Formats: sequence, C-alpha cells, structure tokens
Amino acid sequence: MSENPFIHTPDEPGYVVAWKYKYEFKTGRYDEVMTYGEANKRAEQLGEEHPEKAFWPEKAAEPGSANRFFRPEAH
Repeated sequence: MSENPFIHTPDEPGYVVAWKYKYEFKTGRYDEVMTYGEANKRAEQLGEEHPEKAFWPEKAAEPGSANRFFRPEAH
C-alpha cells in the first residue's frame, strides 16, 4: 500500500466496485474483488452502460473485520 491513502497504484489488490443511484437513495457494492486498476476500468465501463448510477472503486472490507458502528440487531 502506498504512503499516501489518496494515491493508488493500478496493481494494488483488494478493491470492489461500489455504486449509487444519482436520484434515488439506493447504494450497493459488487462482490468481485480485484486490483484498483481493474476496479477503476470496470467502474468507468459500468458508468457508460448505466448513466443513472455513479460507480467508483472502493477498498473491500478485510475478512473478519466488522463495522464497529453498525449493529444488525438494531435494524
């Protein structure tokens, strides 16, 4: 991983493509884990195919890590 968290190398592993509707309150992520370069290309491709959504590469959650602020039992 690079020193600067805002600079990613194309071969950096562990990214997924995330999305959201531009005019609705729906979001999601694809499960396929790939490198940053692959995720970025896939996000651009999906953006052209689905103009109603915004796509971007996002760091995948580490296996075994949980969001400490989200409690499923509360929802």
